[in-house]
Amino acid sequence: MAISNHPDVMLKMMLEPGDFQFINNRTILHGRAGFEDHAAKDQRRHLYRLWLNVPQWPRMPASQSTLVAADMARWDAMAAQHRAATPAWAS
Repeated sequence: MAISNHPDVMLKMMLEPGDFQFINNRTILHGRAGFEDHAAKDQRRHLYRLWLNVPQWPRMPASQSTLVAADMARWDAMAAQHRAATPAWAS
């Protein structure tokens, strides 16, 4: 990972309200730094993530196919548990 952390090939950015970021996982290595959200709900970030799967695109190599339906189902279940465990006043 030393190459990906070199300043000549790295782009650092801060998303601001209203910003969109589109990343093609097949062509770019990306990551993010740690993030600590605001305690007050009205100041928390609101971030959506969208995965697109276009049937006409070539299939991803097995080495890159790490996101599968079972993963998404598990994430949905964990989110439902979190919502159920979060008091109404905290959400």
